Amino acid sequence: MHRIRYGKLNRVMLFILCIMILLGRSVCSAEENRVIRVLMTGLNITDRLTVSLDGSYTLGDMSFQRGSEITVSSASGNLMVYYEGMAVNAGKSLRLVRHGVEEDMENGLRFDGRYPLFCGDLVLYADERSMIAVMSVPVEEYLLGVVPYEMSDSFPLEALKAQAVAARTYAISRTGGTGYYDVTDNTGDQVYKGYQKEYVNTVRAVGATEGICGFYRGEPALCYYTASNGGQVETPYHVWGGEIESYITQHADQYDVENPESPVSRKVLKKIPEDGIIGNEVFTGIVKAELSKQLKEKGSSRDETDLVIDAVGDITLQAPRYDDGSMIMTEMSLTCRVKGIQDSLTVILPVFPTVETALDLSLNNEENELITVTENRNEYVIEARRYGHGTGLSQRGAQWMASQYGWTYEQILRFYYPGLVFRKTDTLVTAAPAVQADYLTTPGPAATPTPRPTLIPVTQDLQEGEWKAVVTGIGVNSSLNLRSAPGMQGEVIRMLYFGQELIVEETLPGGWLKVRTDSVRGFVMEKFVERVYE
Repeated sequence: MHRIRYGKLNRVMLFILCIMILLGRSVCSAEENRVIRVLMTGLNITDRLTVSLDGSYTLGDMSFQRGSEITVSSASGNLMVYYEGMAVNAGKSLRLVRHGVEEDMENGLRFDGRYPLFCGDLVLYADERSMIAVMSVPVEEYLLGVVPYEMSDSFPLEALKAQAVAARTYAISRTGGTGYYDVTDNTGDQVYKGYQKEYVNTVRAVGATEGICGFYRGEPALCYYTASNGGQVETPYHVWGGEIESYITQHADQYDVENPESPVSRKVLKKIPEDGIIGNEVFTGIVKAELSKQLKEKGSSRDETDLVIDAVGDITLQAPRYDDGSMIMTEMSLTCRVKGIQDSLTVILPVFPTVETALDLSLNNEENELITVTENRNEYVIEARRYGHGTGLSQRGAQWMASQYGWTYEQILRFYYPGLVFRKTDTLVTAAPAVQADYLTTPGPAATPTPRPTLIPVTQDLQEGEWKAVVTGIGVNSSLNLRSAPGMQGEVIRMLYFGQELIVEETLPGGWLKVRTDSVRGFVMEKFVERVYE
């Protein structure tokens, strides 16, 4: 027993000594084009973070056994590190360095008991009452945590390969900056949520395209990509301005439109309106207000509340936003026949935001949807397409090219980035030398990741008016109650877990949704789910 206590004391002193050594060391810079520094906003750190070392890691000259756990908190602008009952002031920053391990062994970090593995070095900075976390990740491992979240792992392999090349090129183009990070882990750059071994297609796609990037004028390009372009590839210049880059051109994309999973917002306008309502009361009110203006200019005293629209015709779109063949139309023209008025009247309305908002056609916040009008026998069908900025690779287009036309990833990339040259570059990183077992701290148990809860299958087709959602508004290891009725009084049928897909049948008052899976129906609160556009 005395020997154990003596060993414990030595470990405490060693730990303190190592922290002191660490404070005198500067943070290593990333290897250019091989390691990317990711600002970890998704961890939602406040003033405390628990890190499971499910790999080989050192802190200064101190080596940790696989499975060790440390907690870091921020206090008065400094970082406090807690390990095996010890607490040490680590100063303004610290770095956990990853070392090499045997092949096929896990080698990364987990945060606060969450499932995904984050592979690389972790740098923490004290920020008054909170902390800033940056993962320094080899690019090829970074892609394993990007591709399945930017494009589903269930997509065709060739589409995933194209996504991997685009994401790799974008990442490399962002490395080497002078700040303390290169990209964020969110949609401001690329969504990064760590590695999960279940995503085997992603692993295959990244491995098969290792090092392949797109180059423009000899430099890695900004390979923008979007969920769905709505039928036309947009140029970066139209979206963000700046220099006109010729490697992404504005051109039609039939494959995005053909894909039935591309998001579409649709509204039907009857040629002979029921009760004088065109589409809905909001849109009808806007049209009536414009009709009233025209009538008053002609000397009529009729107020818009007195107008009844008998018929609608000649709905067209006009005024392209850009002069070079852009399919973004900014005006809608429609002709109306008003009860008691002999001549038909034509109204011209701005598409953005008036028509889009009134008819609830919006798919995103960009005001860049491609609106189309199709005339049928008794109605006009107004449709809006494009989810995202529309620039570069369309994920839904790539999905359709690969699944229906058998395109390779090279063909997909040439279609979306006609001005790029694709070639292989060296992205491999040599890991820090493996740590000798003699230098490890007290052995801990082998890492046992929190198992992913079993999710309920959702394979049924959507019916008219239904939409897909996924449970995201809870903690990764938390659960959401599926209730028998909309309200807290409803009986809990079962627990739903993070990542559970749902089919939403109906939106109800009070923030509730009626949902179903293949095996169960019930009600959940809308604020805990996120709409999925497929």
